Amino acid sequence: MSLLAFVFRRTLRINSPALHHLRFVASSSAPPSPPRRASGLGPGEYPIPPQLTKIQTAEENAQVEEWMDQFVSWYMPRNLVEVSYSRSSGPGGQNVNKVNTKVTIRCPVNSEWIPPWVREHLRTRSGYYVASDDTLLMHCQTHRSQVTNLKSCIRKLQRIIIAAVDHTRSRPPSREKQERVRNLQERSDARRREDKNRRSEVKNSRSSRDWD
Repeated sequence: MSLLAFVFRRTLRINSPALHHLRFVASSSAPPSPPRRASGLGPGEYPIPPQLTKIQTAEENAQVEEWMDQFVSWYMPRNLVEVSYSRSSGPGGQNVNKVNTKVTIRCPVNSEWIPPWVREHLRTRSGYYVASDDTLLMHCQTHRSQVTNLKSCIRKLQRIIIAAVDHTRSRPPSREKQERVRNLQERSDARRREDKNRRSEVKNSRSSRDWD
């Protein structure tokens, strides 16, 4: 019990509104809870992606879904990326160009936590890819706080990986799409039969005229 609470307790009744208010203030000033981690993962650990080169079958898609459920709720530790700081060139008040608030992170594309099947997509499609050292490179200087800029950078990196995974996976077609494809195929087959019958009729009519 703090000294202030002890003094109040000596002068007020325990159940008085003032003491309840004091307890509320003390509890509300507690530090925020740490960021949520993926279930079953300890500090510094990461969701292990399936070791696949392509996502085509329903079973492979199920493996990716299970991994994605962990990855989207995973708080990436900074030790998985290379971090550097520099002075921000953007607006930031009186401390701009005085404090190293700009954050740059660099991550090898071959990192174990990056799914194997998206690496080539990142190399050929990502605007953050640096070919000279085979890494993803990004900056953030939006915020005045160095810590906040670092968190923004890490979240951006995770969003890039999620988008790449979503782009490279082949989802099984829905029932509605399967039905639509089946209908189109049936219509195409019917049109082909009609054309074939029409050509046969034309051919037969020509043959009958030749006999006349």
